[in-house]
Amino acid sequence: MNHFPEFFDFILAPNNDGQPYHLDPRDPGGMTAWGVIAATWASYHGKPLAWATKARMQKITREDVRPIYRQEYWDRWRCDELPAGIDLVVADMSCGNMVQAPIILQRLLGVAQDGKIGPITVAKAHAVRDVAGFLDRYETGRIAFYRTLSTWPIYGGGWSRRAREATALGKRLAGVGMPVAA
Repeated sequence: MNHFPEFFDFILAPNNDGQPYHLDPRDPGGMTAWGVIAATWASYHGKPLAWATKARMQKITREDVRPIYRQEYWDRWRCDELPAGIDLVVADMSCGNMVQAPIILQRLLGVAQDGKIGPITVAKAHAVRDVAGFLDRYETGRIAFYRTLSTWPIYGGGWSRRAREATALGKRLAGVGMPVAA
């Protein structure tokens, strides 16, 4: 099932990456617009980093970044082929760290950690029986990785909140871990 629309809305929520141009001098990613750093914006357009000027970055709209999120963070990891919930947390994690998103998934699935989501990883993901528990473990792995980063003291609270919210949304998409009506 295609949960890209839910992912896109989640990623661009105001508390996540849903902000127009901004520059935080503590952020090694540099200039950012709608969660897309200048290096990604330039690369997507086949241009050198210098092309992504402040003026260009300030003109980026929410709709301008949709194809980048689709291609770079959703399609790259075959999220349309992953089970509901797992698709969202992998795509969201890849926005924070493109390398670790598939590695955490593969480690939890017990498959080769090659950083590429192929047919073996997809099949193992579909074999997960306890999706709620799996999503909780993915969140734990995600936060453990974030704790290794030098910017954890600055951004750790926000990263942890986002990981928890992604897990909760993943559970809702998967139809698991939801309260039972009395």
